Amino acid sequence: MPVPPTPTKREKFIPLSTLDDVKVELARLYRQTKAGKVATTDASRLAFILNSLGRVIVDADLEQRIAALEQSTDEGE
Repeated sequence: MPVPPTPTKREKFIPLSTLDDVKVELARLYRQTKAGKVATTDASRLAFILNSLGRVIVDADLEQRIAALEQSTDEGE
């Protein structure tokens, strides 16, 4: 029977639902990389993902704002 892997220490859950959350996580990643706790190749990949997530948050916000404007325009006609 195979032995399950030893559980590793789970990192604290960090919400990434706002641009501010993403900004905080990018800053944390930068500090960890600067301190040598995260390899630069890993940090680069993670930063790319965080930046992509930031763009998705901005796009979703714009989409909601446009929908609200369109709805208010339709109601005003």
